[in-house]
Amino acid sequence: MATRIINLSRTTTISRLDSVPLAPSSGEAVKRVLVEDLVRAPEYTIATLPTPSADRKRDVAYVSDGASGAAVMAFCDGVNWRRLDTLATLA
Repeated sequence: MATRIINLSRTTTISRLDSVPLAPSSGEAVKRVLVEDLVRAPEYTIATLPTPSADRKRDVAYVSDGASGAAVMAFCDGVNWRRLDTLATLA
């Protein structure tokens, strides 16, 4: 079961199942998180990717059918979802 970690310090240790909010809430100081393990991006198909928006800018996703039917990593630039390998727009 995942634990939501909200009070990070310089020495906070978390397990790979813990949830750490990376965007600070109003009034909180920005925290930096060093990841020393693999990061798992949320998985989508092209049809289920969230609508690109300014709020989604810099989001990353694993798109299972994004490269002519093959899996590819993608990011949102605020207007489009783009493949990380070629920067082509996902349609």
